[in-house]
Amino acid sequence: MKLYHSFHRGFTIVELIVVVVVIAILATVITIGYNNVTSSAREKSLMSDIDSVEAELTRYATKNQGVYSSSLNWNSASGSSAAINFSPSQGNVIVVQAFNTGYCIKAYNSASKNKTLADAMKKGQCTVQWIAASYGTSSTCGVASTGTTYCWGSNSAGQLGNNSTTNSSLPVTVSTSGVLSGKTVKSISTGGAHACVVASDSKAYCWGSNSAGQLGNNTTTDSSVPVAVNTSGVLSGKTIVAISAGSSHTCAVASDGRVYCWGMNSVGQLGNSSTTGSPVPVAVNVAGVLSGRTVTSVSAGTSHSCALASTGQAYCWGSGQYGRLGNASSSNSSAPVAVSTSGALSGKSLSEVVAGDSHTCALASDGTAYCWGYGLTGRLGDGSNSNSSSPLAVDTSGVLSGKTIRDINTGYDHTCAVATDGVVYCWGNNGNGQFGNGTTSSSSTPVAGMTASSLGGKPASALINNGGSYPATCVLTNESAIYCAGINSTGLFGNGTTTNSSTPQTTKPIDI
Repeated sequence: MKLYHSFHRGFTIVELIVVVVVIAILATVITIGYNNVTSSAREKSLMSDIDSVEAELTRYATKNQGVYSSSLNWNSASGSSAAINFSPSQGNVIVVQAFNTGYCIKAYNSASKNKTLADAMKKGQCTVQWIAASYGTSSTCGVASTGTTYCWGSNSAGQLGNNSTTNSSLPVTVSTSGVLSGKTVKSISTGGAHACVVASDSKAYCWGSNSAGQLGNNTTTDSSVPVAVNTSGVLSGKTIVAISAGSSHTCAVASDGRVYCWGMNSVGQLGNSSTTGSPVPVAVNVAGVLSGRTVTSVSAGTSHSCALASTGQAYCWGSGQYGRLGNASSSNSSAPVAVSTSGALSGKSLSEVVAGDSHTCALASDGTAYCWGYGLTGRLGDGSNSNSSSPLAVDTSGVLSGKTIRDINTGYDHTCAVATDGVVYCWGNNGNGQFGNGTTSSSSTPVAGMTASSLGGKPASALINNGGSYPATCVLTNESAIYCAGINSTGLFGNGTTTNSSTPQTTKPIDI
């Protein structure tokens, strides 16, 4: 008879490790599955709440002719909303920010780990839409659809308006703790090292360099925050319609259809029949060619200014060097003179006039362009490098053949225009790549610059005003994005770098 001895063998260390790992993997899979299901449920809950809030906003806008209101602003974590009749699901936080033309809804679940407003689900216009912008000698400023103003670039004189003198190659918010408190901005213009705006109260505010009194607040002290332009004198009882910041002076059109200027006046750029500077607004002379005229827009250049009357005629004053006043003369004038209409402008009605550094350009109502003044580098666009004290027609035998221009702007030594095809056409000096066409080849006749393919697939809608006459070009696309090309050494592109570029670079998007 055989006897068998039985015995029980325990797990080895290796087998135990394998078992533990398997259990851990199973637990992880189960946890991930659970978390995915939970996360999916939370996301569906958030999207449902966002859709419900959007429906409330749509109902509000329908009752208010499509206009939204800041009364819709709401953070559900802070309490209920009188304007939005909705309570979010448990754990969900809804934040609404509304502005005239739109809204942004952000939502997150407070129970989600590391989930905050910064990475919340979003719907609506949650990135700043630019409605106006301007760049100067060293900085750029833009007005968002929310009414908030941002600036970027050099800040040596406080021209970024953020209560500092620290440069920034990314947009920073202009201070609203002082005179701009409770106000939104309607339009903006940047100059040599200062910026000015027209706010929702139709008054003017400026900041930055003030060495010549260009801020208009009756001082010559720089300010890194906005200050109110003085209204105790010639602007008493008047509101501001338009404003333009030049190199060291500023001009504005008031509600009475007249022009008022302040700042440097060494060559008569204030237009008040003197060459004495003023830290407060003075009235541009209307005893001469502007008598009985209603001015609709004004442009302040480096050392001259130009205005457009409701009759479609242009008038300029200040330095006449190189013929930049367009009156068939190279003499300075401290009072407005009429731009000559006996030549290329005969029978033309103008819709825009832009004073640059040493040349001036205008756009006629039929979509044709004209320039006069300093012609070196071909900036007048007539195929020559000669000066002209009378307007010359920009060449249309090449790329502009059959094209209609809708906007024009002067740079330091170049000029650009936007045609109805959404393409930017430029002429003059391109040594810094300011045409934005990927080359540094200059031209005395128009060439194609920025196109939709180089602007994120969107055509250009308008040129951004160059108040400081800088060798760069900036445009707004029809999707309200800002693109620039040329010199970026001060960070005026707003893309976080100081790298120059001959191709368009977009300003970094800002989350609302």
